Amino acid sequence: MPKLEEFQSGTVQVEQFQQFIDGYNRVALPVVLVAAVLSIIGYGVASLVAFQQLSGKPRPLGDNLTQALSRFFPLIGVYLLWSLGVMAGNLLFVIPGFMLAVRWGGFGQVCVIEKTGPIASLKRSAELTNGNRWPLFGLAILVYFGVILVYLPFGLPLMLIPSIPVQFFGGLLLNAVIVGYLYCLSVAVYQELRRVKEGMETPATMSVFN
Repeated sequence: MPKLEEFQSGTVQVEQFQQFIDGYNRVALPVVLVAAVLSIIGYGVASLVAFQQLSGKPRPLGDNLTQALSRFFPLIGVYLLWSLGVMAGNLLFVIPGFMLAVRWGGFGQVCVIEKTGPIASLKRSAELTNGNRWPLFGLAILVYFGVILVYLPFGLPLMLIPSIPVQFFGGLLLNAVIVGYLYCLSVAVYQELRRVKEGMETPATMSVFN
């Protein structure tokens, strides 16, 4: 039975709060790790499916899943290289970081769809974006503010819900919807870059440069 002095000093409340945080971390950490792995695999599958649909050449989902799994570690490698490069650029007055982010913006699609390694994916992305980086930068700004406009009416109400599990899983669901759309958009941009650069003919493309 807690003593009156413990209640007055807040000791019991602090201990209970710490126990809650410890329990939450034990549950949240594995969920976050699993979500990270699934997001990488989902990115690969979504990229392949979107590209094939736009190209008019769909494949069985099992084949796409197999290819996405085979690109798991190359994706992690190229993402780390991209992150390190952009962070280093941001240390140099920020602007070089933005330039590298746009220059290498197609690294994920290249890595998954063209089955290239981390360094080759960055080089290939630089080739595809060359000559169209200002339009890509403008598109990125529009998408950024668009995501904010979508997130505000849905994300903020989630934060007001007193249930932490609802906040957590509701946030995961909202992020999954937004990220899924961004995956498809990035594939459409990648395909358009290939059409502009290499004359790749497809039945359905998104023109963002005209």
